[in-house]
Amino acid sequence: MDGTVQSVEDQRARDFVRGQVDLYAKDHPDWQSYGHDDRFDPWLATQPNHIREAAARNSQYIVDAGEASDVLARFKADHGIGVTAPPAPAADPPPGGKGPQRDERRDRQRDGGRASEVRGGPATTSTDPEDPEALWDSIATKRYRQRPQR
Repeated sequence: MDGTVQSVEDQRARDFVRGQVDLYAKDHPDWQSYGHDDRFDPWLATQPNHIREAAARNSQYIVDAGEASDVLARFKADHGIGVTAPPAPAADPPPGGKGPQRDERRDRQRDGGRASEVRGGPATTSTDPEDPEALWDSIATKRYRQRPQR
């Protein structure tokens, strides 16, 4: 019986690793071409501990596809591999002003920045008629609001 349990566990482990490799391959279909890249080890030596540890955990078997993918993505980015050129800048606006789309956008920005009008009167406070302190505070607040502004 012990052999059967062990073989089931081994099969589960193999299935898990296969699943992680599949996830990793979705992010990096070219991942196998970097297995023996001479630049990887020197690059890895210059990385922070968490990157080196992630690479070590996934060196024999890929046990965390996200982590392994992050390591390879960083390696590729640092070496300019697979980096696409930045998009071309937008065409210059017509001379003498900004395009109509920009004016509309600016108008919406201006409208959003305006102070809103206060509608209705000042906020009222509800006081408990049984609480004399709250009643006096309410009266003082009303008198303060009604005094002439200087």
